[in-house]
Amino acid sequence: MHQGPNQPLARADRLSRSYGMALLGGLLVPLSFEPWGLASLLPISIWLLARSLEQRDWRTGLRIGWIFGLAVEGLSTPWLGNAVQKYLGIFVIGDPDSLLALLAGIGAFLLWWPLAALGWGLVGASIAAGPARGAGRWLLAGLAIVVLESWWPRVFPWSLGSALATPDRTLGWWCLSTFGVEGVSLLLVLSGFIAASASPSFPRHWRHSWRWLAALLWIAVPLLSGSTAAEISPQEVPAGAPQLVSIVQPAISLETRHRGDEAAQAQQLATIRQWIERASDGDGRTADLVILPEAILPGVWREAWLTAWLDPWLTAPLVVGFTRAHPEGYANSVGFYPAAGTGESPAGEARTRGAGLAQLADKKVLVPFGERIPLGGLISALGIDLPLVDLIPASQQTVFRDAVLAAPLGVSICYEGILAEPIFETIEGGARWHVNLTEDLWYGDWIEPAQHLQLQRSRAIESQLLWLRSANAGISAIIDPTPAGLRGVTAIRRWSDGRWSRWRPTDVGEPLELAMGQPSILQARIEHWPVPSNPGWRRVLRWGSLPGALLWLTLLWFRKKKG
Repeated sequence: MHQGPNQPLARADRLSRSYGMALLGGLLVPLSFEPWGLASLLPISIWLLARSLEQRDWRTGLRIGWIFGLAVEGLSTPWLGNAVQKYLGIFVIGDPDSLLALLAGIGAFLLWWPLAALGWGLVGASIAAGPARGAGRWLLAGLAIVVLESWWPRVFPWSLGSALATPDRTLGWWCLSTFGVEGVSLLLVLSGFIAASASPSFPRHWRHSWRWLAALLWIAVPLLSGSTAAEISPQEVPAGAPQLVSIVQPAISLETRHRGDEAAQAQQLATIRQWIERASDGDGRTADLVILPEAILPGVWREAWLTAWLDPWLTAPLVVGFTRAHPEGYANSVGFYPAAGTGESPAGEARTRGAGLAQLADKKVLVPFGERIPLGGLISALGIDLPLVDLIPASQQTVFRDAVLAAPLGVSICYEGILAEPIFETIEGGARWHVNLTEDLWYGDWIEPAQHLQLQRSRAIESQLLWLRSANAGISAIIDPTPAGLRGVTAIRRWSDGRWSRWRPTDVGEPLELAMGQPSILQARIEHWPVPSNPGWRRVLRWGSLPGALLWLTLLWFRKKKG
């Protein structure tokens, strides 16, 4: 019915309200993650998005989704500008404090921000173009967001489900280990849209109140204590001989690390050697493994040079990140050196002083625009010379095996640790525990270091791998997904301010991490390894989401065409 001149104003008010709900919902997404860690807000953000899209056409849905995405990306990715500034300042301009580098970083963020948010706009348009209500709408929303998380171009891909990987063990840990990260994301989206479908009639029609139950449960999940459901391997390390592992966080600044003169590099190597020797001290015995971060060794190395440097003095098995020279170019690499001082290996074999036979491997999944140039061949053919290095990727993920290791050790470098495929590939390669080497100084000290750790925590919980993370100046940590009653890591101590702390049992709630950016060592006693989990249906969710969504949209198109 015609309602006079106030009708357009009423429509504008309703549309403004929808935009406001989308903006608020988008802001709640990053607030659900670290460093804020308000995971209970995530179902509310999905509910607000669903409510804002009700009774909208696809054009309005595109705008609403884009506004939602602008809030998400605006509060999640300011680290991008910091990374661009540091890269250009150090490697291209030669002045880390360059104003030009600062402006370039701000410009990169302002360019990437609306483009990244456009993915959410397409999600909003797809949902608005679908069924107005019912299970079809809920399923379409879930598929659209899974496709966004799996396929939309993003520098650091992540999933909404990772928000439940809280620092404290909650019921969310059980959900992640049971349904997987992407599975939890799908369930969160479905529950939010189902709850939104009941909201207009909830006060009057109690029979629709069941639609709120799932969303209310997800709000409570991060607040309830819980445990993962991991089994313990029958091949446990004997209680009398726990593995002793040292994670080194040297906190060497980027400007210092990438100085090119020989004197500076020699000084850095002397400092790194001191850290390795200190970490090799296992309180009266030699440590079973020492771990250093990504690309921590200055300059570019060949295998023979690295062995020649380590061989005269290395006493403990070492995992270390460095840049390796190949005939075709350079690679972001990791080396394992099985030297082990004068003790005995778990297999009872005498350990020989020196570097021994090294195992070297390269990073497989490279960071776009940081380690690889997307469409690099086309860009070069157009005569555009980008100031970026195109590194050489490996053909498979890294798994180290040696007699001095208690079990095969999977390795990821930097953001490989937030992706499902690399982690599951190491499990298929036999890995029973996992090391991640990273460098978070590129991202500043505000949002990304804490989020990067949380995203890796979600993959550790999902895969049930004991996870050892060495960050140069981010947050080095151990993630132990074993059941609360039988912890894999039984005790830890820290080196800081020139001395070791006392050993403290982990069952008293001792945090298994180091302070962000502080030079330190985290040493742990490990007695159990959970059995890694690798269910195939989790991969089906990702690889099946895109064809499933395309098929769904095709059916909708034919349905609308037929009237």
